[in-house]
Amino acid sequence: MDTKRIKDLEVDDRIDGFFIIKNMQKKMAASGKEYYDLDLIDDTGVINAKIWEVEKGQEVEESDFVKARGEIISWRNTNQMKIFKIRRVKDGDEVEMEDYIRSAPIKGLEMYSEILDYVRAMDSEDIKRLVSTIMEEKKTDLV
Repeated sequence: MDTKRIKDLEVDDRIDGFFIIKNMQKKMAASGKEYYDLDLIDDTGVINAKIWEVEKGQEVEESDFVKARGEIISWRNTNQMKIFKIRRVKDGDEVEMEDYIRSAPIKGLEMYSEILDYVRAMDSEDIKRLVSTIMEEKKTDLV
């Protein structure tokens, strides 16, 4: 089984991969059988997925970082993942959620420090104090 990223998935790939559940809804098939419709994301993109056996989907929910095993199929000319197994990521998986989220190329603390350098270089003491206060109050949200 491959551990490809979403952008590299092709029809007929059988994969074992790590994803974040962006959206998850329980729906009803035309046959009257319930299933889960999910959008899975990683740092390279989004893929729609289906869990046809409802009991398997009950172990996970929206925003979970998961390990999923499945197969890539084509549905209406779009790649889709048919999920065979899915579970939340465990400590033993040795993966970090941050590696699966699209983010800036510079770490948060580095960017925060760079912004503070710009603030220190401001000519107006009033604006400098105001921006510094806001930066300090929002530091945890910014880093």
